[in-house]
Amino acid sequence: MSYSKITWRGGFEFDATPTTLVYGTVATGYKAGGFNDGCLAGTANCNGSAVTTPDLLYYQPETLTSYEAGFKARIAGNALRLNGSVFHYDYTNLQLSQLTLVAGSPVQRTLNAGRAKVDGVELESVIKPARNHQIDLSVNWLNARYTDYLIDSAGPLTAQFAGKKLDRSPEWTLFAGYTWTIPVGDGDIQLGARTRMSASYMITAPALRAQFRQPAFTKTDLSATYNAPGGTWYLQGFVRNIENRLTLSSAQIVANFGGTFDDGVAQLSDPRLYGVRAGLRF
Repeated sequence: MSYSKITWRGGFEFDATPTTLVYGTVATGYKAGGFNDGCLAGTANCNGSAVTTPDLLYYQPETLTSYEAGFKARIAGNALRLNGSVFHYDYTNLQLSQLTLVAGSPVQRTLNAGRAKVDGVELESVIKPARNHQIDLSVNWLNARYTDYLIDSAGPLTAQFAGKKLDRSPEWTLFAGYTWTIPVGDGDIQLGARTRMSASYMITAPALRAQFRQPAFTKTDLSATYNAPGGTWYLQGFVRNIENRLTLSSAQIVANFGGTFDDGVAQLSDPRLYGVRAGLRF
């Protein structure tokens, strides 16, 4: 088994003003195909491996064509930096994974979704209203969906997922951060606050022919960092996920090759986490 593909990228940049750049790109991407655990039906000497069909054993290369246009601007003597972009991604044979029983043990199996498309808009800014103060803001809009994803096309549980959302692709995400740098001798203390607000998103369970929904959530982090003179070392105290929100990262049903469901597993994000850390810089 061998795969190969030539990928390319083209684009332009234009200085609209001395502090504003406009750009556009078109590019292709490629991820090679491969094979899963198991043994192809009709093959001799499987040595105990689960016997399966070609569509379960092999998965095809994933290809991507991406389009992006945007701008980067510095305003008011660099007191405001503003970036924006719009993009479109077109996937063919998008590679996905799910848990499957092979010879009685759960393993990850890669499969292909026929096609998927992603449209999005990103805006981000860095504001410095005064010396030693910085505000970071960003907003993202995303429309990520399958356009052709036929599960179990030859079996009794065929399901078409065209139009359903891609995993972990909230329509809206907002980010806000603030950093206050306080000089202390030849060093400084940085006080930081970061919060991320996410709309709901979906997690696909191909074995169930269904999707799980993660409700909208907010997660906030705080930190206080002392940086020694010259930046040679630092000491930091932090709290992450102050809200103590547990969010769903993945949810999978363990299915055997016969289509029955034997077990399931869900992965959750970390709960509230706090601690102290130190480091040296060379």
